[in-house]
Amino acid sequence: MTGQTSLGFSLRMRSRLPAGLRAAYPFDASSIAGGVVAVAHVAQGGWCVRCPFCGGSEYGSPTEPLFLCCSCWNEAVGGKLVAVRYPEGVDIGVVALLRRPDGMTRNWLPGEAPADLLRENEEHGL
Repeated sequence: MTGQTSLGFSLRMRSRLPAGLRAAYPFDASSIAGGVVAVAHVAQGGWCVRCPFCGGSEYGSPTEPLFLCCSCWNEAVGGKLVAVRYPEGVDIGVVALLRRPDGMTRNWLPGEAPADLLRENEEHGL
């Protein structure tokens, strides 16, 4: 459940863009867009954040709940960062997922509660 953060990865990718593309997609690291939230989920053991604008997906981390999409560069909000909503009970949910021996089954979809994950584990003898 650890990994590269969305923002760190995106900033490294942005730094590798040609100057013309960086200029075409302005970026404002000093402010967070209001009225919009990106939603996080776990897919095969890793945190993913879905872009609320273009549907792209990037790495995420509950320790850094900010998002910059590498596909659209948050152009819809002038390149401002977007807050990320992680599920309630992250600690309990992560423990439940880590009990699953097969990483392909470590999934946590938006709307699922940690109790749902624990119940699934119990149903499979974990």
